[in-house]
Amino acid sequence: MAELYRETPLVVLEGTPRQRGRIYGETRKTGILSLIEQWKVYLETSNKMDPETYIEQFFEETDLLKAVKRWTPGLLDEVEGIGEGAGVDFKVIFALQLPDEEWWYHRGKKGLGFSGIGSSVDHCSSVGIHALVGIPTYVAQNMDLPGYYDGHQVLLRIVNHENNHVPLVFSVDGMIALAGLNNHGIGICCNVLEQLNHSKDGLPVAFVHRGVLSRSNIVDAIDFIYRIKHASGQNYIIGDPKQVIGLECSANKVTQQLPDLKASIICHTNHPLVNDDIKLGYDPENSIKVPGTERVLSDSEIRLNTLIGKFYSCSKHIEVEEIKSILSSHNPPDNPICRHKTSDTGPMTLGCLIMELTASPTLYLSSSPPCSSILFSYGF
Repeated sequence: MAELYRETPLVVLEGTPRQRGRIYGETRKTGILSLIEQWKVYLETSNKMDPETYIEQFFEETDLLKAVKRWTPGLLDEVEGIGEGAGVDFKVIFALQLPDEEWWYHRGKKGLGFSGIGSSVDHCSSVGIHALVGIPTYVAQNMDLPGYYDGHQVLLRIVNHENNHVPLVFSVDGMIALAGLNNHGIGICCNVLEQLNHSKDGLPVAFVHRGVLSRSNIVDAIDFIYRIKHASGQNYIIGDPKQVIGLECSANKVTQQLPDLKASIICHTNHPLVNDDIKLGYDPENSIKVPGTERVLSDSEIRLNTLIGKFYSCSKHIEVEEIKSILSSHNPPDNPICRHKTSDTGPMTLGCLIMELTASPTLYLSSSPPCSSILFSYGF
């Protein structure tokens, strides 16, 4: 398969939070309006109701806005600015920021239980690699989302002249963050853990990302993660030039995942490994089991085993191309790390990010499955 040379559109946001949002909304207005139209089709299809009514109910039956006002008020101004720049109602543009939160809200509204380990709509695979002699810290991820997001990938360079913070954020049209790093060498990626307890008044995932990226050192970033209340079950891998830390977060608990001592790595997919703040009704031992047979491994468990196995067999001097090769894996074919688009609602690898966290950090990014894409590099 020929490699794709599709570079992600770069949008530079400067000024006050409101000004940054307006620049974003005006610059990407066509894409934002197009994505919202596709997103509303998804909402209508999955909820069997008018999407505007559903968004109104989602807004009124949660208190996520309160958490954003408390913990990241500047980002609320930014979101309002995006809506103003693109000509989108605030409730709609705010709800667009909340894919993880909409998923648990949808399941609760429909009375859906657990069909297995890992979400049916999110299949992200992530890794953090500790800095060793001659090897920098890496935080890397295949960001998997429903196919209707494809074509809306953006890279945001957010310049804050007041505090010298410059996050470089991978996202989609109108959203404030999916993953990224900053000029201080702080990088963050995530995996949804839908089995963990959520909170209707916690801080949503996108705002957690930007909160971390507004910090200049990993101590402050981790402190932020522990202080806030989390809206969604989520694993975050956070790194700086010296280390990586894995944190499984739920409504009631933050639990650290220690690196594998042999390989100095943290791998994660979409099931909890250390956090026991589990939703009522979820039993990992019985959730994927046919009566009379042994429990089979879930997609998330298989992908995790693949990641661990491949990184164990790596050379000691792991480099960007080696990480890309692992994140390009299609084996086993029914549970690949790298996923191609098959439909608008099924998961696909929307982007592959490899963050090299040094004194001069670099983001390597493809806005498509890495097996058939080149990585473009971005620095500060």
